[in-house]
Amino acid sequence: MKKILVSVWILLLFVTSAFPHPGRTDANGGHYDRKTGQYHYHNSGSSSSRSSSSSSTNRSTSSSASRSTSKSGQNSNEVSNLYIQLTPTVNIEPDGFYYVRLLGANGKNNTIKVRFNESHTEDIRLIGIQSINTKKFNEYFKKHLFDKKIWIEFDKNIRDEKGVLIAHFWMEKPNDSSEDTIKKYLLNAMLIDEGITEKKDEEIANKYAEYL
Repeated sequence: MKKILVSVWILLLFVTSAFPHPGRTDANGGHYDRKTGQYHYHNSGSSSSRSSSSSSTNRSTSSSASRSTSKSGQNSNEVSNLYIQLTPTVNIEPDGFYYVRLLGANGKNNTIKVRFNESHTEDIRLIGIQSINTKKFNEYFKKHLFDKKIWIEFDKNIRDEKGVLIAHFWMEKPNDSSEDTIKKYLLNAMLIDEGITEKKDEEIANKYAEYL
């Protein structure tokens, strides 16, 4: 008899542990355990569904954020390109002064590449001089002039007989045209004093020819 009672008791314990404990469930098929304070499901399928839904939401949010960032970068590039397209080229006038950035040099042609604005660059020859040593000309530019902003002044003729733009390059905008100012700030004259170039007789107007 004792053996039978023990067997029944063990069987009851097994059945109790095999089935979910009593308690009301919410719309998701789960509820909070009063003892542990943890939320759990009585239906494993619901748990899987909720987890899958959460994962899907995270992926959707991440994808949306990625598209938003990409679109923002694209819009920024479009604005930049539009700015360049709308920036007008500079109208170069005889005897005009222009503030430019120096980008590169070609000692062989005695030209310097200058940028007027984002959409306008030109190769301009230094009027009244010619290179003695191409290598020294380029090295001097890299050491003292690259990426600097200076003033250039056009003469009565803005192009030479070959159609190349020509100008006077000023390290500072001059207040007068005295010999002292020319020797101190006119790059065309400074390069002659440095022994990098020599004077060149031009067939066109050169307002500072007598000082070179």
